[in-house]
Amino acid sequence: MLVAFQGILAILTLTNVVVGSVRGGWRWLYVFVALILVGFVGVWLGARFVEALSWIALLQNTAIDSMGVYTDLFWFGLGATAFYVAMILMLRRSYGKLVQLGRAGSEGFIEPIG
Repeated sequence: MLVAFQGILAILTLTNVVVGSVRGGWRWLYVFVALILVGFVGVWLGARFVEALSWIALLQNTAIDSMGVYTDLFWFGLGATAFYVAMILMLRRSYGKLVQLGRAGSEGFIEPIG
């Protein structure tokens, strides 16, 4: 499951990099791929968090002390949320830099094929 997630994430990330490097008509495609990337990571993190919560409920139902697990889960959720927001901000910042670069000239852009 984790390998599939990492593979899909790598494909989406590389697609976003390539789309940002192409000159003509890239803006809408860059935003679209970035939204898919952010949505995919958000759904995956949310699903893993809910899955972890279900394990904690199972532990509590079997009278196993899960206070340490709650603490670890809280820090995991907080860290994952911080990195998720950082990813969104970096995508937004890179889009702004690409727009400025596109206005300044054609340096750094790859000519479209065809």
